[in-house]
Amino acid sequence: MSFSTDGRRRVTEDEEEEHSDRVSWGELKPAVLGMIESSSTSGTLQLDLFKYRGRDMGSIRIAFTDGRFTLTTGYMQKEFSLDKRTSEDWDDVCQQMLSSNGIVITAL
Repeated sequence: MSFSTDGRRRVTEDEEEEHSDRVSWGELKPAVLGMIESSSTSGTLQLDLFKYRGRDMGSIRIAFTDGRFTLTTGYMQKEFSLDKRTSEDWDDVCQQMLSSNGIVITAL
């Protein structure tokens, strides 16, 4: 089974445009969990999740390959800066979120 989305919402003329132009994780979660639960063979899964923070963007990539999960965080600043505190803050928020949900992490 294969599923791909660029995260953009497709709105028909019949639908009201009161929603964001992006699909939320809450909307995708049932489909993703359904694919994981129905899979009887090991395969590859890759999720790229993004969170806009003002003009910057934080990201989390979750990959499952060869029976191993890898989570990679990233932070893209709109403007160039030598100050990396916002990127480090993003990594800290991601680590806290994982820890608070009982996920054991090893930072590389």
